Amino acid sequence: MEFSQKLGRRIREIRHIMYKTQDAVAEEAGISSKYLGEIERGEVSVSAYIVFCIARALGVTIEEIFRFEHCTEADSLKSEVRDMLEGLSDSEMRLFYKVLRAVKY
Repeated sequence: MEFSQKLGRRIREIRHIMYKTQDAVAEEAGISSKYLGEIERGEVSVSAYIVFCIARALGVTIEEIFRFEHCTEADSLKSEVRDMLEGLSDSEMRLFYKVLRAVKY
């Protein structure tokens, strides 16, 4: 996994932990939601100043943003599943649950 992907996943992870939406963090950081989405997906390189603005919007230090050592593939997968769940309707959520349950058991 390349650096921009690790950084993006870490930002997304912290944002989820803080229960903040992309829109809220982007607005506080002074960037567009589209740009924050691109950052979180690791699609773009980002300047140190933008990382500083995002860290401030999340209420964490820059050092916290760059703490990748605890990130495992399982953590990344869990984060991606959480992202998939956002915006699902009740019926889609039930279907998703049934599929996961069928695979687990």
